Amino acid sequence: NSGGGSCDAIYIDLVSGWNMIGFTLTTPQDVIASLADIVSEIQIVKNNNAAVYWPEFGFNGIGDLVPGQGYQIRMYNAVSDFTFPNTDGQRIEVTPTVPTWAIDMPAMNHPNDERSLVRVVNMQGQQVNPLTYFRGELVLYLYSDGTVEKKFID
Repeated sequence: NSGGGSCDAIYIDLVSGWNMIGFTLTTPQDVIASLADIVSEIQIVKNNNAAVYWPEFGFNGIGDLVPGQGYQIRMYNAVSDFTFPNTDGQRIEVTPTVPTWAIDMPAMNHPNDERSLVRVVNMQGQQVNPLTYFRGELVLYLYSDGTVEKKFID
């Protein structure tokens, strides 16, 4: 049951890590149904338009595999002698999920979360150096988090 094409089944050895494969059947079919037998070994599949099927997140942005098109597939573990099955039009719907490891992952600070001095300007908006500017002059300290302080240079 190689897919109902006019040739013998084409077997593919998928290595651990990245692989480039072609879809070998003659009619389009659902990516999830086509890869269901090896889904536990798949990390991600990409098509030529950068759409992805990402099983762990329950996300299918590819839809159907297209005859003759190539796909990048990243495998957790090697799979020998894989062949695309004929799914007879079966479609498998997935529910988007977030894996526990992603929920537990620490969030990185956004650069704007770190307050730093961007510049000091006088009341005309001109950048000044408070170390060499006039004492007693009123200036604005502009910070990366969007805050502003109004100070006299001492």
